[in-house]
Amino acid sequence: MKNQYFGDINDYKKYGLLRLLSRQGELETAICWILTQDDDKTDGRRIQYLEQTEKWKGYDEQIDDVLVMGI
Repeated sequence: MKNQYFGDINDYKKYGLLRLLSRQGELETAICWILTQDDDKTDGRRIQYLEQTEKWKGYDEQIDDVLVMGI
């Protein structure tokens, strides 16, 4: 995990999938973060979706709220 990538659309999708699976009782989930130093790469930070709150909030309001506040 790098701070420079926090909150991008891929985080939203990963957290949503984990929540969906754990809600159905299919999988117990745990997240073990390993924080690594930021790098000079420009990939990641795909956060344009945060400007479309009404669209994305409908999928998972809690995740949307946390990621919006974290950015």
